[in-house]
Amino acid sequence: MPEFESDLSGIYQATQDSCSQEISRVSQNIQTIAKSLKSKADLLKDKKMSEINDFEKFKAEMVLIQENIMNLKRTSKLELNRLKQLEIEMADELESYYNVKLPEWSERFHISNLDLIPARIKNKQWSGQPNKDVKEYFDFVHQSGGHENGWRKEDHLLFLKLRKKFTKLADLAANLHEILPDISLEEITQHNDWYTKYLQLQSKKKKAIHKWKLNKTSSKITENHESPTIAPLMKEDASAFREKLMQWKAEKEEKMLIDQELEKLKLQEIIERERAKKHRHIEMKKLVNEWRESKMIFEQSQKQQQRILEELEKKKRYTLASDRNYFRHLHAFSRGANANKLIKQFQSMDELHIMKMRQIHKKITNDPKKRVQSGPSVSRDPNRVAQPTIQWAQRVRAAKEPFKGPLPIFDMPKLAIPEWRKTIT
Repeated sequence: MPEFESDLSGIYQATQDSCSQEISRVSQNIQTIAKSLKSKADLLKDKKMSEINDFEKFKAEMVLIQENIMNLKRTSKLELNRLKQLEIEMADELESYYNVKLPEWSERFHISNLDLIPARIKNKQWSGQPNKDVKEYFDFVHQSGGHENGWRKEDHLLFLKLRKKFTKLADLAANLHEILPDISLEEITQHNDWYTKYLQLQSKKKKAIHKWKLNKTSSKITENHESPTIAPLMKEDASAFREKLMQWKAEKEEKMLIDQELEKLKLQEIIERERAKKHRHIEMKKLVNEWRESKMIFEQSQKQQQRILEELEKKKRYTLASDRNYFRHLHAFSRGANANKLIKQFQSMDELHIMKMRQIHKKITNDPKKRVQSGPSVSRDPNRVAQPTIQWAQRVRAAKEPFKGPLPIFDMPKLAIPEWRKTIT
């Protein structure tokens, strides 16, 4: 018994030390995150935008804080799941141990009445010692450092997942080493061998417990069919056992009430934690919105300054262009004025030349021009007015001549070849 007490105290002390280290590590991470977050929140709350020189760096720091918070939540959730799984496994082990020890504990009521106990009790298969297979299984788990052989819970679960996927050990080791490079191929092989032995021992333990349950059930059936003459001999033991049973039930009910109260406290703590989480989320969202507004205001001010500079630059360029256009127009105007002067000079010279030419022409053509008769010289004959013209005489003659039919095309006057053309070759 002292050996078991020392083992339990050692396990308890190791658990306490690991819990203290985990709590200190988590609290240190939370303090670091809270400190950095508070420094950023003070800048945004107090409107100290002038102290933020690089917004990209500020944004990167905020993103880093968010990633640290998410990593802390993820690791805490994994640790919580590991502890829950460990609690379930310890409860299973405790229940198995309780089932193994229950027959031994139930026999203590018959120690004082060994002479009165019938022979059937002496012939029980229970020897008072734990089963060899069950003991070997628990000793193997204790020596291995737990049900994961000292590995992390998530690494062992990943090993089990890949073990179902890959049947060959080489493929399993290669894929697991690629995902977890800190674990060597030799360690993966050793862990696979350990898990094979673990499954064998677990199967033996389950078979032994099942066999014990069957023997216990058969012994109960045998006791029910025994002669009622034995009952008076075990009356005192039965009353004592009944008192113990009532005490055990009362303790169990009290423990159940305590567990219910603890569950209520845990549920209330979870609700408070969720409420605080929502509050922190709202505060974080508020801070992010304020930071976005301040960033927007800063960007708008920068854009406005840039717009003002661009307008000044545009006005400057417009002024320079206007000056250049003015001098260009001035130069063109001066050139136009000189051109007008030269045109007037040339026009006056042209007029002078024209006057000279007119004077010369006037001297040459000073004598009056003689009229030249253009028509034929015909003697005047008043009687010719009453005489018919040659064309009229020809028409009258043509009308008097008989119709000889259509003329050939070459005899027609309008289409015939003229006499003067016949001589041309």
